[in-house]
Amino acid sequence: MDDTPLISMKLHSAGGQIILASCDHDILGKELNMDGIPFKISENFYGGEKVNDETFLMILGQVTSANIVGNHCVQLLIDRGIVSRASVIAIDDVMHVQIYTVPERK
Repeated sequence: MDDTPLISMKLHSAGGQIILASCDHDILGKELNMDGIPFKISENFYGGEKVNDETFLMILGQVTSANIVGNHCVQLLIDRGIVSRASVIAIDDVMHVQIYTVPERK
């Protein structure tokens, strides 16, 4: 596992949920395009702490949902069996995946 920080991540909370927004650090601030619709990898949403793969995976295990963009971090999740390639979309050849857990109803 590489110790070099390659992933930018930021935690958000809403309604008791913890959301991880993360991206490959080298695409932070870029704008992608999908069928004429812009997709901004904004510093405000994805920017925050710069972490290595191990820290990213540890934090991912502690959140209720995640929004992840970037070939490095999404491929890491595929390689670890956390997401399937079928769940991934490509935006300008950059992989993107969202992970959700549905809370149990009481």
